[in-house]
Amino acid sequence: MPAAPGVNTLLFPPVVYAGPSISHEEIQQYLPGAQLMPPVARGDLYRDRTLGFSVFVILDGVFSQQLAIPPREVLDVLADGACVLGASSMGAIRAAECWPAGMHGVGTIYRLYRRGVLESDDEVALTFIEDAGYRVASVPLVNVRYSVSRHLRQGQLGPDHAHHIIEAARNTYYPDRNWRELLQQAGIDDRDGALRRSLAACDLKRLDAARALRRTARLLRDSPALSQAPGAGIGLTLPERESRERGHDATAGLDALTLKTHLWQWLLASGRYRQLSSLRGAVDIHNPDPACPDELWPTLLKDPAIDGLVFRYRAMTYARDRAGDISLSADERCLQHAQQIIARGHGLDDWREIGHRFTPGAPIWPMLQALRQDLAQAIAFRKLDHKQTR
Repeated sequence: MPAAPGVNTLLFPPVVYAGPSISHEEIQQYLPGAQLMPPVARGDLYRDRTLGFSVFVILDGVFSQQLAIPPREVLDVLADGACVLGASSMGAIRAAECWPAGMHGVGTIYRLYRRGVLESDDEVALTFIEDAGYRVASVPLVNVRYSVSRHLRQGQLGPDHAHHIIEAARNTYYPDRNWRELLQQAGIDDRDGALRRSLAACDLKRLDAARALRRTARLLRDSPALSQAPGAGIGLTLPERESRERGHDATAGLDALTLKTHLWQWLLASGRYRQLSSLRGAVDIHNPDPACPDELWPTLLKDPAIDGLVFRYRAMTYARDRAGDISLSADERCLQHAQQIIARGHGLDDWREIGHRFTPGAPIWPMLQALRQDLAQAIAFRKLDHKQTR
């Protein structure tokens, strides 16, 4: 495999945070001399930037067993002049949130998160055995979708069996998700294990990880100076790992008016408020209290899920505004896509169910209509941006 010339001789080689998505041996094939690190956790990017490293590839990251890396940490390191790429797992999620600030997203999983097709961390979550070289002990949902789709197109699975496998995977808690159990739940006889082995061989997370490493190799080949980008002197500091309090501004610099009006309305209209434990049971979505933002705001800003939602909101408004700058209109397909995303956010199947749950006279209805238009414009811009950068 071609590697980036000189990567193994760089004073500050690229740092790759990886675990189960791709083996260390494969990483070294693509980036000889790369600094290999475990799945990224909160504070790791700060630490390695202060040590002088300038190019970071985030593939895997911790989710529940430790504090996950927050979007604010990525933004701080980008603002300090570093180059950050993301793909495959945690890297894809953070890149989908932080691309407006310059993070490089790579691969199919990143694009699906960025477009809102994938939303939940569960899509990439899996369990692994760290002492055994990050040997995977379960299969992530996104790999199930990818592998089943390929086998369906190739005629190795019928539509009914494909549907049953996906449904079984969606209804199985991620540590318990494995091909043997999924095939049994789908009623598929695979006594010789041939289908199971064929399905397991289709690994989208690994493919995306390899794509990110190849992209890094090209970047360093074309711009070797990236590996020695000096800090901008913005005063990065290491957070205390023992503390569960935020060491950064969860509001990402948004002014109070934006936070307490537009962001609040977006949380309600998009259904994202359901992801915030601080809001569950505290909001009447059919008749929201106008005083609710002021009363709940201090608690809301401490919610561990608020960071990702703030940056998802900013990514949407950025794309919407860029569409407005170039007078780009959303077509019917973009509107339908926006409607589907909003419906899923509320736990519904389609826009018709939105109409059944929320009548046109409900206070939430104007917010839903406005979000549908904003989101459709953002989708139109993202499609245009993707065509121009492919």
